[in-house]
Amino acid sequence: MLPITPPIMNPLLRFALFASAFSLITIAPASRATEPKWVPTASWPNSPEANKKQGQRTFTILREHNIQAVAVATAGVTLNVDETQATEARKLLAQAIVAENLQIDLIDAQGKIITPAAILGTKNPK
Repeated sequence: MLPITPPIMNPLLRFALFASAFSLITIAPASRATEPKWVPTASWPNSPEANKKQGQRTFTILREHNIQAVAVATAGVTLNVDETQATEARKLLAQAIVAENLQIDLIDAQGKIITPAAILGTKNPK
């Protein structure tokens, strides 16, 4: 009478289990939604007054347009948004700086402070 699994099946079965586990581990993370890549978009001084006025208004503007943002604070507050929404966020904040006199600095993709005019494509009057 033959055993239920021939001796050759044990190595093949082990290899099949290993291969399926390996492919599950390597392929599954690629199919998940990716985490946002946060990029700096704006900044302002880290003080209670600035956070209350500038910070709250900044977050309100972005929330109204379904842009998720996070802030990191030390001596100053740096506002970060998802890289895919950074251009739109900068444009919205540039409009608010011009229209509402929002006192924040805009940060471009290279991490440098830029003017609202550079984003909106308008010239500054001299």
